[in-house]
Amino acid sequence: MDSAIVVGVGPGLGAAVTARLANEGVAVAPVARSADRLESFADSADGPGRVDPHPGDATNPDVARDVVDSVTESHGGVDALVLNLPGPDDAGRGVRGTDAEDVEACWRLQVDTALHWTQAALDALVEDDGGAILATKSMAATTASSSPARGAARHGLRGLVRSFADDLGPQGVHVSHLLVDGWLDTPALRERYPDHDTWTDPDAVADTVWHVLTQPEDAWTFEFDVRASDDEVRTL
Repeated sequence: MDSAIVVGVGPGLGAAVTARLANEGVAVAPVARSADRLESFADSADGPGRVDPHPGDATNPDVARDVVDSVTESHGGVDALVLNLPGPDDAGRGVRGTDAEDVEACWRLQVDTALHWTQAALDALVEDDGGAILATKSMAATTASSSPARGAARHGLRGLVRSFADDLGPQGVHVSHLLVDGWLDTPALRERYPDHDTWTDPDAVADTVWHVLTQPEDAWTFEFDVRASDDEVRTL
């Protein structure tokens, strides 16, 4: 693997995946709104791979096309596309506390964004003798959620990615779906939930992401879940 795009890079899993790829010698293009945050990630990367930040609004299809064009021009293609797409901070709670705008906002940020990034990168992935697409999400993609808007979008993203896998597998593109069934150890969550005592290390999850992205084509994983050893296992 020579090049990768990581969409949605914050101080948790996105940053950990970016660092893991760079440590393997991959040229990584992380995408996020905050230019300062991306620059700090690039400055802290200590692997042999190059980190080339691309600040921008990931929900904008033009940004997707520009990033893919830049990576393709520099590296001849895109070997991996990692979609680590967050939902909105406020998405309503419960049936009475949710309206159509909440559902639309969640859907736009996750399902619509995953679609236009995949479409933007598809030619580059296929022409480069196949590549990999990996989307991350919580277990709300398979179980009930206290937020109907978030639940609808996460279930929708899972269905979309499953359709990607069915369509693109025969074209040599490995599509996979990661479910984080636990609490990622990030400063923001530690501060918000000081009494919680079971955490999942983003660097450890990034190790698993690297393994799935580099699987041989006769043993591809579609859906996989990760959690800390003390966390309850929930049914997929």
